[in-house]
Amino acid sequence: RKLFVGGIGRDVTNDSFHHFFSEFGKVIDSVVMFDRETQKPRGFGFVTFEEPEVALKLLSMGHEGETPPPGGFTSGRIKMYERICEVKASEPKKQTSFRYSSKNSTSSTCSDAEERVPKQIQFQHGAGSVSSDGVPGGYDVGKNSINYHDSRTA
Repeated sequence: RKLFVGGIGRDVTNDSFHHFFSEFGKVIDSVVMFDRETQKPRGFGFVTFEEPEVALKLLSMGHEGETPPPGGFTSGRIKMYERICEVKASEPKKQTSFRYSSKNSTSSTCSDAEERVPKQIQFQHGAGSVSSDGVPGGYDVGKNSINYHDSRTA
């Protein structure tokens, strides 16, 4: 029911986006994504239809004459306000949870919905924490980074 729409024009507003897709069926939610700092559109948005069949119809657009694969098409193309846009079945962000040791040696839990942290990192804690490779140390998690510190060199 929920679709990602990429390649939309910079002049598309939330209202025009909603209006465009309401021509296909009842829209229960729609949003154009904007940059938080510049407030300019980022060129993509999401739309959710009441009826899943509407989303399936849009996913088949751009595939005229093709035989649908098992399970149906997962992406399509649609012309919106003189631009060809990509339409994809939207998938929820995956939630990962990990534990980390902060500078004051307390343990905390952190969820990272965008999976910025490689899955192979194994966090271990406690006084004199140890990394996954057995080296004494720990990780400091910042807003946009994770820094490893080796307590042997501190």
